[in-house]
Amino acid sequence: MPWTVRREGTAVHVRIKLPVDDWEDLYEAIRIEIAQATSEITIPVELPRARRIDANMLEMLRRVLADTGIPLLPPSDST
Repeated sequence: MPWTVRREGTAVHVRIKLPVDDWEDLYEAIRIEIAQATSEITIPVELPRARRIDANMLEMLRRVLADTGIPLLPPSDST
């Protein structure tokens, strides 16, 4: 899978590499992790050289996660 979701304390870190063919599985993995107390989610703002579908899915995923009220932060290494 070209992505990882890992918890570090109360933060959830999401890394995504292209191409992503299982956005639903990625969302489910994030949803499971944020069911516990979560202070922030680090997730890319954009994916360089992404296909249009991947860019759109990332944007939609970020909107859904923003609705949780948990702050979304860009990763420090921009990946």
